[in-house]
Amino acid sequence: MRFMNKLGNLWHDVYYFLAPPGGVDFAMRCRDVVERIDAPAKDQSWLERFRFILHLSLCQLCKNYFDFHLLLKRSQPAAAPDLKPMNQKLLNAYAKKKDP
Repeated sequence: MRFMNKLGNLWHDVYYFLAPPGGVDFAMRCRDVVERIDAPAKDQSWLERFRFILHLSLCQLCKNYFDFHLLLKRSQPAAAPDLKPMNQKLLNAYAKKKDP
């Protein structure tokens, strides 16, 4: 597994080092991947989805970012409970103790 990660990182570094400044028509850069992470798949063409998945398979940093993004999306906190009734009960209980 480490060998594959190293190979993928090496391919990624060499490929983007050799890419011309204007970019490569087919390859997707890390910046493009980050911009498209929230885009729904139905709004992308099959070629864009393929390029996205190809980049994630080759770039471990983007894969980690994508996995972390999905984890955060799944673990969004539930709505905060309404504390007004509890606060009112506490105030009422405190007011009763204060009045002898």
